[in-house]
Amino acid sequence: MLSRIAEALFQVGRDIERAQNVVRIVEVEHKMRVASPTWNASAGWLPIFEAFDVVTFEEPTEESLYGI
Repeated sequence: MLSRIAEALFQVGRDIERAQNVVRIVEVEHKMRVASPTWNASAGWLPIFEAFDVVTFEEPTEESLYGI
């Protein structure tokens, strides 16, 4: 039983670390956009989407956000 709890805690730690890495990448992109008013949004975000295997990006709708 303790080994399962330890394994679950290890996995939670890994997931948190991955989330922190994603936040760092998004934060850098945001800072670059704020620092440069001429920053091309599509050129900036597309490589990030590709890195995280986001195939398509569509403008969010209420249905996609809330499952209405």
